[in-house]
Amino acid sequence: MKLLIFEWAAGTFTYNDIIESFAANGISYRTVSYQFSDKNEDEFFEKRFTRVLKDDYYDAVFSVNY
Repeated sequence: MKLLIFEWAAGTFTYNDIIESFAANGISYRTVSYQFSDKNEDEFFEKRFTRVLKDDYYDAVFSVNY
């Protein structure tokens, strides 16, 4: 299984536990972090995230505290 992790708030306190759990269970992942200038509309993020999704295959997107 391969996950795309969207970490929307840098420094989410549960992030390290989540990563450790994924690693312990053989789950591969890629993390995307971003600090929004406008959480309702951000054209730069939309283009970047779309490119990330097109560049590789992910079984699911995982996010915490969003």
